[in-house]
Amino acid sequence: MGIRASTRRSTTRAIHGKSSLSVSVAVSVSPVGRSWANFAPSSSIRSLTGDTRYGDGWIYTADRELADMFERESALDIYRQSIPVILVSLVAGLFAGTILGSEAMRDGIESVPGILVLLPAFLATRGGVYGSLGARLSSGLHQGVIEPRITTDRRLSNAVIASFVNGMVVSVFIAVAAFFVLWITGGGGNLLQLVGIMVVAGLLSAILMLSVLVTVVFIGYRRGLDPDNIVGPLVTTLGDVFGVVFLLIAIYFVGLFL
Repeated sequence: MGIRASTRRSTTRAIHGKSSLSVSVAVSVSPVGRSWANFAPSSSIRSLTGDTRYGDGWIYTADRELADMFERESALDIYRQSIPVILVSLVAGLFAGTILGSEAMRDGIESVPGILVLLPAFLATRGGVYGSLGARLSSGLHQGVIEPRITTDRRLSNAVIASFVNGMVVSVFIAVAAFFVLWITGGGGNLLQLVGIMVVAGLLSAILMLSVLVTVVFIGYRRGLDPDNIVGPLVTTLGDVFGVVFLLIAIYFVGLFL
C-alpha cells in the first residue's frame, strides 16, 4: 500500500503559509506503487517531479522520499498535538473518579434509585453526541466551509442546534429506559425524578460542552493545531468530568422539589 499526504494537511499548511509545496499538491501512492495527484499543474511541483498528461488533468510523479517526508512530518505533528491533550484527559479522568467516589456522590446514589443504571449511558452519550459535532467542525474547517470564529453562519448554527437537541433527547430517553429497567427488575424508582435529573444534567453539560468545544477547536485551529487531534480527548474529558459533576448537581437540585 502507498503513502498519502492528505488534503487535510494541505489545507492547514495553506492557511498558515508554511509550505507552498503542500498547498499545490496532495500526494498518494497508486496500486502500482507510483505517486500521483490529479490537481491543476503547478510550475513549482513540475520542476521537482516532472509530469505527464492523463485525461483532463495532470499526473505528477513524485519522488518516494518526498512522500516519506510528508508522512514523517504528519506523524510527528499528530504526536506533538495529541499527547498533551491526552495527558490532561488522564488527569481529568482521575478527578472524575474522585468525585464519583466522594461521600456526596454516594449519598446521592443512595437517595435516588436508578442513578447507577443511567450513569454509564449518560457519560457515554456525551462523547457520542458532542464528538459528532467536533467531527463536523473539523471537516468544515479543513474544507473551508466554516470560518474559525463564532459567527451566525448557518452551517455552524445548525450543527450546534442539532447537537443540543440530540443531547437533550438522548438524556430524556436514558431516564425513561432506566426507569423501565428498574420497573422490570423490581428496583423501584421515580420516573419524574429520573427525567428531571437527566434534563438538568443534560442541559448543563450541553451548555458547557458546546461552548468549550467550539471555542477550543476554533482557537486551536487558528494556532495551527489539527482539530482531529484534539476533539476526541477534549470531548472525553469534558463528558467524564463535568458529566459526573452536573449529575451530582442535578440530583440535589431535583431533590429540592421532588
